[in-house]
Formats: sequence, C-alpha cells, structure tokens
Amino acid sequence: MTENKRFYTDTELEEFSKQNMELALESIERGDIERARYWCERTKVTAGYLHEPILFGIAGMATYIHERWGEESFVALTKEVVRQSAAELYEKKQELVKEKGIRGHVEFVVDYMWRHHLGVYTVDEDDEKIIFTHKPCGDGGKIIDGKGYEGPEGFARLKNAGPHTWGKENVPIHCARCTWFHEIWPVHLFGDGAQLWVHASPFPENPGDPCVHHIYKNPKDIPEEYYRKIGMEKSKKDFPPIKKERILTDEEAEELSKDFMELALAALEKGDLEKAKHWCQKHQATA
Repeated sequence: MTENKRFYTDTELEEFSKQNMELALESIERGDIERARYWCERTKVTAGYLHEPILFGIAGMATYIHERWGEESFVALTKEVVRQSAAELYEKKQELVKEKGIRGHVEFVVDYMWRHHLGVYTVDEDDEKIIFTHKPCGDGGKIIDGKGYEGPEGFARLKNAGPHTWGKENVPIHCARCTWFHEIWPVHLFGDGAQLWVHASPFPENPGDPCVHHIYKNPKDIPEEYYRKIGMEKSKKDFPPIKKERILTDEEAEELSKDFMELALAALEKGDLEKAKHWCQKHQATA
C-alpha cells in the first residue's frame, strides 16, 4: 500500500495564503535579504500571468462588439464606459496639483499606472512639459508589439477617422478608448487644460513604435493642434502663470522610469533594507 505523504509543510501552506509583497516585507523585517529578493523577483516575473490574458481578452471582446454591432456602436459604448473614470481621475489630478503642484500628478500617474502597467517607458523633461515615452506601453502597445492586429484572426481596427481617433484611420481598437479617457472627456467636462495628458505620437502604428505622452506644467502651453486632433478648439481661457523650470532632477526622472520591484531589488543588492522596504510598501499600497 502506498503511504500517503503531505506535499507541503505547514509553513509552506501558510505562505500560500499571503501575497508576495507581504512575504517580501516579512523577510525584510527579519533581515533575510535572499528571501526578500526571492519574493520581489517572483512578483516581477508573475505579474504578466494575469495582466496579459485580461489585456488580450478585453481586445478580443472589443473586437467581437465591433464585428457584431458595428463601429458606431462600439464607439458609442466606449465613450460612455470611460466617462466616470475620466472624471474621477481628473478630480484626483486637481487635488494633487493643488497640494503638490504638477509634480504630484506626475508621481501619481507613475505610481498608480505605469509602474503596474508592465510596459517599458522613460521619463524626460523640458521647460514646458514632462515627456513619457512608452516602448511599449503595457496596454495597446503590448498588443501591437505582439502582432495582435495581424492576420485574419487579428483584433479590429477603427476604420473611420474622427475626434475619437485623433483624426486617424485604422486605429487599433484597444488604443481607441485613450482619446475619450485622457483627453476628450476631461476637456468636455472641465474645460481647456483638463487633459490628463496629451497623446503626442498619438499611438503606435507598427510593432516597435513608441507611444508618447506629454504632461504640460502650465495647461496654457498645450498646443492648439492637440485640441484640433480631438475635434475641439482651444479657447482663450487664462491660467495662473507658472515659472518654467525643471521640477525633476535627472536622478528623479530616471527613478520614475523604473517599477517598484526594480527599485526594491536594486536596494536589496546594496543591502539597503529600509529603502527596499519603502519600495515594497509603495508597491503594496498602489497595487
């Protein structure tokens, strides 16, 4: 008779009931750098296992709606679905700008979006704006780089140009909500300068192309062309003057270009447990 044996110890079973970050932080508290590194690496490696099936599933569902009920119906649906989220995010932006200036909005976007988006991006700055270059972004860009729009089974593209496509034809369906979410709804609901950011590229047309976003320090400096692309006109609205100076050092811009686990692992490599704890807690709080 085969003897029944347990696969897991009680300690291992207890670990299964905890999040990776909880285990990483417990390891840091014990001073166990190797175990903390293990859980941070696990977090980084496994993050895409859930994200990418959902991402491609949403693009597939959008394609089904587009093919079954037509492009007009899909556009109308997208417009309504993102309205509430766009309004809430704009209100958060206003709260942060009032408290910390535009830097607060930039840090929020990085912490709550791009660091969890599983894309690759850099952060740069000039006198007028903060520049995010995604190559690829963790959403639409990742699908394009994965050739998700190619072949007979590829996801749909919006064939007709309009404000919702930045005036472009054949826009990848997953990218088509960005105009409503980041630009059209904020301006429509709250007026000029309310854009969460503007799409400068405005989207990747081919695998390997970047998606570039600009956050202007003074909304007055947003060029008129970005309003025209979304079917609007820039008004003569006045904004308080903002001194044109850098708000980020080179080191801060480089740090904003890295995700929390990359920063935590770098801190652990240096033996800096306090800094590693800080980044793990930030990851946990913003996930």
